[in-house]
Amino acid sequence: MADRDRAGKETVETERPRKVYRTTNSCEIAVPLPKLSALAWTSVVLLLLGGVATFGTVFPSTEATYNVNVDAADTLSWTVWIPQPEESMPLTTQGSVAVIGTVVTADGPLLNVTGNGNAHIRYSTARIAFATNGPPSTVHLTGRQGSWPNGTYRVWRQSSDRAANMSIVANLPSSAANLDGSWQCGGSGFFGYPEEGWNSMRVMFGDCVGLVTFPPGTIPATLFVLGTSLAAVASLRRVARS
Repeated sequence: MADRDRAGKETVETERPRKVYRTTNSCEIAVPLPKLSALAWTSVVLLLLGGVATFGTVFPSTEATYNVNVDAADTLSWTVWIPQPEESMPLTTQGSVAVIGTVVTADGPLLNVTGNGNAHIRYSTARIAFATNGPPSTVHLTGRQGSWPNGTYRVWRQSSDRAANMSIVANLPSSAANLDGSWQCGGSGFFGYPEEGWNSMRVMFGDCVGLVTFPPGTIPATLFVLGTSLAAVASLRRVARS
């Protein structure tokens, strides 16, 4: 009886099934591509190419350079003050030469260059210009007096041998190119055989040669016309099918 009473008082506990809820923060959104015909896609590509061609026509790439060549015997040590670019430009050199800095003179600031024997100095800069279809601008130098054919540049020389010959040749080439054509300019530098002390070197003659590949704006205009025409035809076909 005791066992039976104990059994009646006991309750049987059963585990209820638990519901598990899972959440996610990811959200996938499907972006359908526009259903365009091959003709419509072709018009889109042509219009994009027209935009690229417009940039290549309106913004030509230009380059301006200042080259200086010193020709002297290998045993000659020299120091020269030569015209310097009026704007800051990257510098590269060849040979036993160093550009020490700038010397302020009555003829304006000049480059203080020292070296031995032959040497080459090159200042060059490249940039993207805006709406320039004519000849590119050249590097402007200090120390110039007058213009061609009577203009001169001031140059100063000091060397280990006063009687030794040396020559300095400087030129100012520049170039510009876009989709319509290109320009190549020789620039007007200077040339001479400097002696010890101050020298006046003649300004050389400079000219430009231009090459016209297409009439201005022909390439982007053609692409825009073709792209617009194909887009109109594709639109009319779509309306007709609907």
